[in-house]
Amino acid sequence: MIVAVTGASGFLGGHIAEVLRARGHEVRAVVRNPDKSPWLADLGCTFARADLAEPGALAATFEGVDAVVANAALAVRDDRPYAEFLAANVGGTENTLAAAAKVGVNRVVYVSSVSVHQLLNPYGHYGADTPFVVDAPLPLSLNHATTLWKYSLSKSTAEKRAWTLAADLGLALTTVRPGPIYGPRDPKLTARYASQMARSYVLAPTARAPHVYVVDVALAIAGALENAASSGKPYLLGGLPVSPYRLLTTWKRLVGRGPTIVPLPVPSHLSFDDEPASRDLGVVPRSIEDGLRALLASAA
Repeated sequence: MIVAVTGASGFLGGHIAEVLRARGHEVRAVVRNPDKSPWLADLGCTFARADLAEPGALAATFEGVDAVVANAALAVRDDRPYAEFLAANVGGTENTLAAAAKVGVNRVVYVSSVSVHQLLNPYGHYGADTPFVVDAPLPLSLNHATTLWKYSLSKSTAEKRAWTLAADLGLALTTVRPGPIYGPRDPKLTARYASQMARSYVLAPTARAPHVYVVDVALAIAGALENAASSGKPYLLGGLPVSPYRLLTTWKRLVGRGPTIVPLPVPSHLSFDDEPASRDLGVVPRSIEDGLRALLASAA
């Protein structure tokens, strides 16, 4: 297939491009600044310049492709106004799907997030039918404890809008909702863990929460594109629950050095139902040890 990937220069987008190229697909990297990621050209990707706020430019970049991976989103943890999250994540989703339909592209895979769900039970195992977050932040919801509420709320609104638009425009839509993602080139979660590994002493919670390796998410998105039966369905891909304490102690064991890591007891266990993604998309999330081995090997 010829696949347009929005946000291809970002952390997850770059891995999606790599996996798609490795599986023989052509990739059109839809980015705002091609100069940020020249390595995508080395993979054999072609560049198309467009912004999520430019529906005309998006439509031009989607001309002649077989499918669109709607991956680009605003996912920062800072104090910028909620209106910016709505513009990028909701408005950008609307523009992306409308542009695909305008040029006759029927197949879209939308990258969502497990944080779109209302996560109210600290010992919960959640499936794709778990209700979405409501139209205001819930202080007691676990997704707001681990994710900036502006992101989770805007992504919840965006995915709801994507399903409505797909029905209105006749698009074959699949959504993939990954959990917290770690892996090579990650400036967020992985970078925070790496900074803790550089300390002399770390107090690490024992609460277990999903962690999913970035390549597994990219493989799931490729699997969705390649399996037409996934159209019309949402898929969770949270990965295996692991505590920061176990992750850091595993990292320390694998590299043979690191800080003194002291467990902070937190009685919580959060998990998601990945079985449908394993069945339909062909990916079984790897263990934290296998993921960390791959992460460390990539940096060697």
